[in-house]
Amino acid sequence: MKLVLTADWHLRDDVPTSRTDRDTYFETQFSKVEYLVNYAKRLEASIIVAGDIFHKPKVSPKLINRLHDVLSIVDVPIFVLPGNHDVLNHNIEQLHECSYKTLHNMGIICDLAIKYDQDLDLISADLEFSSLNGVVKIIHTLIWPETKINKGFTVDEIFEMYPENLLVCGDNHKTFVAKRHQRTLVNPGSLLRMSADQKDHRPSFFVYDTDTRALEQIYIPIKDNVLTDVHIVEEKEKNERMEAFITKVNTSWEAEVDFVKNMDKYLETNKHSETVVRKIKNIVGVK
Repeated sequence: MKLVLTADWHLRDDVPTSRTDRDTYFETQFSKVEYLVNYAKRLEASIIVAGDIFHKPKVSPKLINRLHDVLSIVDVPIFVLPGNHDVLNHNIEQLHECSYKTLHNMGIICDLAIKYDQDLDLISADLEFSSLNGVVKIIHTLIWPETKINKGFTVDEIFEMYPENLLVCGDNHKTFVAKRHQRTLVNPGSLLRMSADQKDHRPSFFVYDTDTRALEQIYIPIKDNVLTDVHIVEEKEKNERMEAFITKVNTSWEAEVDFVKNMDKYLETNKHSETVVRKIKNIVGVK
C-alpha cells in the first residue's frame, strides 16, 4: 500500500505579499494540488495532509468549491489533520465553525479522531494500517530538524514522545526527513512558496510504501521569478529614515513636557518664514 504524505497547503483567497503572480496565484495554488492528486490517483495511494490545508479558518465558497472539485478526482481516502491556521482561536471545539468542517461535511475527507494538547500546542491523530504493524501518527506542531530555535520540539523529542514507525508532521514549512532505526519522521514542508525567504524552497510531497517502508520525494513543477523582496527592502528603508529622523530630533533639542515650549524650541532650531511661524502659532492657539 502506498501513502502520499504532504502538509501546509495554506490555500487562500488573497495573495501573499511576496508573490509577483498576483493575477494567477489563485489557480497556481490548485495547479500544485492537482499535480499531487493526479500522482496519488496513478498510484491508488491514500493522501495524508498534516495540517493547515487552509491559510485561514474561514475561506470563500469559491475556494472550497474549487478544492472540492480537485479532490474529487481521486477515489482514495484523504486524511486531513486540521492545523493551527484551520482552527479559530486555536480551539478545536470551534472546528464546526470553520471551512475544514465544511470540507468534511462534503464527504471529501475522512473522519479522524483529532486530539489537541493545549499545553504543548500540538494537534495529532492516529491512522491504523495493518502492513505497518501499528499506526501512522499525524502531527501538527513546530518541529526543528536539529537545534530548537524557540518554541516547539526537536526531532529527537518527537521520537521520544511517540513510538509509531511513521510520523507525518506539519507546521514547519521547511522540508526534512529524519530516521531512527526502522522509524521515519517526514516533514513535507509547504506546498507553495509564500514568502521571500522561500526562494530556494522546492515544493514537494513524499510517497511511502507501507510494505517495504521505502520513501520517495516527488518534486512539484514550479515557475521561476515569482517571489520578490521589494516590500521588505522598502520597509527597511522606511524604518531607517524614521530612525534617522528620531535621532535628529533627539539631538537637535532637549524635549520638555510642555508642548508650547517644545514647539518654540523646534521653531528656533529649524528656521521658517514669519508667515509659517504665525500660521503654526495660530493653529496651536498661542501668540
